[in-house]
Amino acid sequence: MHYVSGYPIAVNYAIEYRDVGLNEDLPSLITGNGGKVYSQKEARANLLADARQNSLQSRMEPVSWKMYFILAALLLFLGEVMLRRSLEIIESRKQE
Repeated sequence: MHYVSGYPIAVNYAIEYRDVGLNEDLPSLITGNGGKVYSQKEARANLLADARQNSLQSRMEPVSWKMYFILAALLLFLGEVMLRRSLEIIESRKQE
């Protein structure tokens, strides 16, 4: 089952698509419902324009720095704990 604009089409094999053919009323139905039928050249141009716009939008999304700050804080904390512990070990060896 395939759905085209909400209408189910049942085919079993790719050859059935060829046998069914194209509905000649399809362009008038599309324009009658407020749609537009594009030529192959127009469709390719619109596709490329949409791809450019989507790629620019994905570059302009803000990046969250929250995870980097959390990792930096964790590394700073662990570094401080290791420094204190090593200083404690050094002091305990001096006292022995």
